[in-house]
Amino acid sequence: MLSEEKYQNTKRKIKTASLIILLIGLLAGGLLIYLGYSRGSKYDSNKIRLEMNREFMGNGFTERYYELSEDLNKSHSSIVFYMFGGFVIIASCMISGFVYLSSKGREIAAYQAQQIMPIAREGMKQMAPTVGDVMRESAPVYGEVAKEIAKGVKEGLKDE
Repeated sequence: MLSEEKYQNTKRKIKTASLIILLIGLLAGGLLIYLGYSRGSKYDSNKIRLEMNREFMGNGFTERYYELSEDLNKSHSSIVFYMFGGFVIIASCMISGFVYLSSKGREIAAYQAQQIMPIAREGMKQMAPTVGDVMRESAPVYGEVAKEIAKGVKEGLKDE
């Protein structure tokens, strides 16, 4: 059974759930971005490229050249963390927003009704005379139909 108290409790729970979703998403996305930053900050890609060029010009494809190449790849792999972190943050904000809006459904519906009422009232005032005219014109026709139905019923009763 619905009551105002149950409605308020459920509304509070939905708001809390939306806040929890938002906080978890922000923390997870922030952690991913931080991991990407900490991983990428160990390697300066410009410096590594410069050192790779020097190594290649001086010694060719040596063991050190391939080590530098691996470091360069690691510095580029931190971009994945940034992308996933940003995605998690945006997705959690969107999901949290939808959940929060569902807790405000009653207020939104009331607001929309308040916006529509003056327009509906004005329309009814303009339509009422037209509807009245149509009803006055249609009343005799409906009366004739009712008389014919009554005649049919009387004849059916006489036959029994």
